[in-house]
Amino acid sequence: MNLLIIEDSPLIVERIQNIVSKFNEISVIGSVDTVKEAEEKILGMKPDVIILDIHLQDGSGLGLQYLISSKGLDIKTVILTNYSSPILQEKSFEMGAKYFLDKSNDFEKLSDVLNEIIKDNLLC
Repeated sequence: MNLLIIEDSPLIVERIQNIVSKFNEISVIGSVDTVKEAEEKILGMKPDVIILDIHLQDGSGLGLQYLISSKGLDIKTVILTNYSSPILQEKSFEMGAKYFLDKSNDFEKLSDVLNEIIKDNLLC
């Protein structure tokens, strides 16, 4: 599976890459930090999974989730954000995100989420 990281904090990108590196089934195909770059990568590379921050330098990650849904792209989205209000979580799920994690409280759950995505992919 190909994974794209959409995150504007280099430290968080590094932490994500360290977690993902433990999975032979997942290849990181890139890391971008703006909505514009992310749109290009999503439409051009069509990753299987994205890890998406809501707050990016040039806009909202929710706009990217809307793009994915509106284009009917089969991309599993893991929202990983510091903005974890119940309203944003609900909106993310309504727009098609599969997972929603709070960076401060749920970062360690990313491994479990990736395991679940791998299992689901194997069953398809």
